[in-house]
Amino acid sequence: MSEPAADPDFMDDFRTGLSTPSIAAIGATSGTVMLLGLLSTALAGPSWFMDGRVRWLAETDTDDAAFVSARMFDLDPFPPGAIVLLGASGMRESLTSAAALQEAVSTRLGREVPVIDLMMDGMTQIEAAMLAAEVTDRLEGRGGAPTTFVISLSPIIMQYPPDEMTAALKPPRLGLSNAVFDDELRRIGWAPPSHTGWPMIDFPRLYAIRLPQVPVNLLKGGIERRDHEYLGVRPRNRGELSFDWDKRVANLETWAPMNRGVVERMVERARAAGHEVVDLQNPLRTDIFGDAGEKAFFDLWFELERDLIGQLAVPVFTVDGAGIGPDDFADPVHLNNVEVQARVTAVVADQLAAHLAKR
Repeated sequence: MSEPAADPDFMDDFRTGLSTPSIAAIGATSGTVMLLGLLSTALAGPSWFMDGRVRWLAETDTDDAAFVSARMFDLDPFPPGAIVLLGASGMRESLTSAAALQEAVSTRLGREVPVIDLMMDGMTQIEAAMLAAEVTDRLEGRGGAPTTFVISLSPIIMQYPPDEMTAALKPPRLGLSNAVFDDELRRIGWAPPSHTGWPMIDFPRLYAIRLPQVPVNLLKGGIERRDHEYLGVRPRNRGELSFDWDKRVANLETWAPMNRGVVERMVERARAAGHEVVDLQNPLRTDIFGDAGEKAFFDLWFELERDLIGQLAVPVFTVDGAGIGPDDFADPVHLNNVEVQARVTAVVADQLAAHLAKR
């Protein structure tokens, strides 16, 4: 949703007053902003704090939870026939941007195809399923072309045990939840979040904790999202990454079935509603450390991935032909080269356009 219109003179005066070196003035202004924030989110909802790029609530320019939450509030009604990117940072770092992919796909098809960026650092399969269900619910009964959900089966995300998802899900870091989210939490033995209808209570990590950030962001004029964290980062060594490959192999063996079940149910729900899910293969460098544990992890992952893709029977888009080399990675799952990202974006756009043209 767009930001409410404001008197420019008033905003200039407000920022000037907020920056005046007076503790009393700053305290009073901050207190007023927080009170207005509490009333706004409690009575009018959170949309005042958010427009398409999250101007007021984001703590940093890579605060993915705030940006994705804002995007969902901004997209109401949700556009039919969109491509929805539901992936973690591995997908995000592979592409130039959602806007670049939208332009490329639309140009190839000769018609506008919205591409919605819901990519988020460390996105769990449960969060992806919740967002897909939210989009599906918003589109129910509206007609139009089906939605294409693009997921990426990252080996790091698929090995997450419940305790590694606590930071994302307890309480939820996004500003929305639904019945699918509640159901998936129950399946791993967790109680669903509260549903009081008061955002401050139901989603404290998004609203209550971030309210002190509002006056800071008012001074800055809002925060624009930074799309990439890994550009220019050279491949990192074992000490910097601290990958415990034996632990991750054990996690894949133990917890991949749980995460796989979430993906299977997401695909089933999307198909039942007339939409589709496609898989974008995550670019991987599987020899960055060159040890036995790393090889065992990726060997097991490729076996699990082939089996899951075969069962789901979803279209798979690869990054073959993008000319990715070993020096284009910051670590095993993140690209760090803007030229390679542009080539990956073009290769993915070719495949998406060809796929959509068959409808």
